[in-house]
Amino acid sequence: MFRTFRRHFCVVSAGLILLGAGCQHALAGTEKESTGHSFWLNAGAGLCSLGSFGGNIGFHVQTKRLLYSVRGTANSEAVGFLDGGDEFYDAAVLIGIATPQPDNYHASFSMGIARVTGSRFVESPESLFFGGKSVDINPTLGFAAQSQLFLKISRVIGMGLSVYLNLNDMKPFGGVTLGLRFGFLR
Repeated sequence: MFRTFRRHFCVVSAGLILLGAGCQHALAGTEKESTGHSFWLNAGAGLCSLGSFGGNIGFHVQTKRLLYSVRGTANSEAVGFLDGGDEFYDAAVLIGIATPQPDNYHASFSMGIARVTGSRFVESPESLFFGGKSVDINPTLGFAAQSQLFLKISRVIGMGLSVYLNLNDMKPFGGVTLGLRFGFLR
């Protein structure tokens, strides 16, 4: 388990270092930079790569073109109408780059690390109705990425798409959600 953690840590650290270097390069010489900070909360629902529904919620802070995010996702695996499926959740800390805030749209890309948990559906003959039960999964570390494209409806409300991804040892997953954002969008 320590080898897996060390491998994930090395890969994510290298990615964050490269992303940080890219952010510094992207910030150098930009003419249309915002001087203030923007922050918002977004939530959305949609489809995930496990074959069923997914959702995300996040809090984001942008200073100039640098974006700091904390995000959580919930994903369920479709098995059958009455049978339960596997469920996976993550809580991630991300850093990335974004378009300047005064535009009428907002696009961003960020990467980071995530704690992945969930439950697996296990067949059980004792269960009368659903044929099984959920068993909790031990948490693991994952590599998280997210991209967002939102249109501003007003200075405090936006609507758009979020695409997220989590690569981990248990079960990699991703999703696309349609959501709203509320906050100080400038």
